[in-house]
Amino acid sequence: MKNIKISLTLIKLGIKADSSFSLDFIIGLISSILWIGIPLMFFRLLFLNINDFEGWGYNQVLTLVGTFTIVDGIMMGLLIRGMPILENDILNGTLDQYLLKPFDTQIFYLFRSVNLVQLVNGLFGVIVLLWGISSQSRTVSIFEWVLFMFSLLIGCVVYYTIWLLIVLTSFWSPSNVSRTELFLNIIGMGKYPNSIFNGVIKIFLTYVIPLTLIANPATRIILGLTYKKDLMIQILVGIMSIIISRIIWKKGLKKYEGTGR
Repeated sequence: MKNIKISLTLIKLGIKADSSFSLDFIIGLISSILWIGIPLMFFRLLFLNINDFEGWGYNQVLTLVGTFTIVDGIMMGLLIRGMPILENDILNGTLDQYLLKPFDTQIFYLFRSVNLVQLVNGLFGVIVLLWGISSQSRTVSIFEWVLFMFSLLIGCVVYYTIWLLIVLTSFWSPSNVSRTELFLNIIGMGKYPNSIFNGVIKIFLTYVIPLTLIANPATRIILGLTYKKDLMIQILVGIMSIIISRIIWKKGLKKYEGTGR
């Protein structure tokens, strides 16, 4: 309960801080529109020349982009500031000032500096998702919506653990290379249908850096496509990701050398 109260307080403080800078908020919204608009334009142009994209139609891809953007908006809103700070604290030896606090350090960095604009970006994802679904000739059942939300939650976990594990490499290989930049350069692959990947690449993007598990299973559920195998893999990988991230975190703390402050 203490961790929950602290998390809610951090979220409120982050939202208040962002909402007080109206110009920054407006500029951020414009950036968010471009972020989701560019892939929509890309797929629109692509489908002017092809009938399907590895078995996916335009409206189905639209639904996938919307689903991915929901996860991306939520997790970017929570992590876009906190993860770089965590990386810097590990590299600069200033992490110990938070390790001594009477709450879970990982939870603290998850909620420590919420970005309101990125959270709003998730709402654009909802709009695109509903747009894609409305173009389908089927009705989504309540069960499918519940299962979709569950898969979406697991997708958020997978998203978080991928970023966290990349940042935690700072314990063993300190360098000036930004882990956040590396993550941002690869995360966009999560908005592509997993059927376009084959062989070793598909295995790598499913089990090693599971980008295809962020939004694809939830999208398949909401579109009425075959999803049981993808959902089971997503759940198993999500659970394993949490366990591995906690193990790596604890091992990293043993390696960590702070400034003593």
